[in-house]
Amino acid sequence: MKNSAGRNESSRIFADYTISRLAPEIRESLTNRQLNGIREAIFATQSGSHHKVDCRFTVPLFLARYYVVFLVGRDRRKKTRLLEMRRNQSGNIQLAPLMSFLLLSLLICLLWLAVFITLYWLKRELGIDIFENFHLMDLLPRGVVDE
Repeated sequence: MKNSAGRNESSRIFADYTISRLAPEIRESLTNRQLNGIREAIFATQSGSHHKVDCRFTVPLFLARYYVVFLVGRDRRKKTRLLEMRRNQSGNIQLAPLMSFLLLSLLICLLWLAVFITLYWLKRELGIDIFENFHLMDLLPRGVVDE
């Protein structure tokens, strides 16, 4: 086991907090060797979280404080991600592809709508009349658009 003396203070605090969340009867039944082993396991999980950009801060808003975390780094979770996908696929229907498709479709429709409205407004402002005596504004109920 590695010596935990070189670990940073936040890792020690996190490990102690995690151990304190154990039920008192379980925590008291553990030997010092077992507690140190648990601390080392917690340190090991935190030591792999090195990021190129690691920005963490809290924002006080009205009656609560919120935390913001922005991390950028190389994805080294391939094995873990594959195991998690296999576990989720056993008996579950994957909704992520469907939700991604629906969200992308919605965004594309909104983009086309914005482009159409912009082009129609531009055509109207320039006075271009593609179909004589017919305008989209004629399709709207009276009073919706004031001209």
